[in-house]
Amino acid sequence: MRVEEIIIIVENTLAVDLNCTKRDRPLVEARMIVARIAQNFDFTLTTIGDALKKDHSSIIHYRKKFDDFLIDKEFSSKYSKCVKAFDEYIEENPIVLDLNIVEGLKIRRKILLDRVKVINQLLEV
Repeated sequence: MRVEEIIIIVENTLAVDLNCTKRDRPLVEARMIVARIAQNFDFTLTTIGDALKKDHSSIIHYRKKFDDFLIDKEFSSKYSKCVKAFDEYIEENPIVLDLNIVEGLKIRRKILLDRVKVINQLLEV
């Protein structure tokens, strides 16, 4: 799973183009929805920001404001539609989640190997 896939699902569901740099409400709401779904998959703020062509601080702002927007029935409906579309995509493409897990394990393995290397260096001293 990549953030770009989430972006495509949200764009198709809400009929918006997130490559546009405008700050119109429908675009901001779509970006907030992408950020929330991506956040649920533990993507970093920087990764989400890069995919949306936004700074990580914008993603933090989206995160803080999301619950305030969720009170709005129209926004809540848009979010529900996107989550449903995303769930359908995952059901049709289960390998996507498996690949995401594999990538996460590769990253964790590298971190652990780096830590072991540092510990071994400390033990040699």
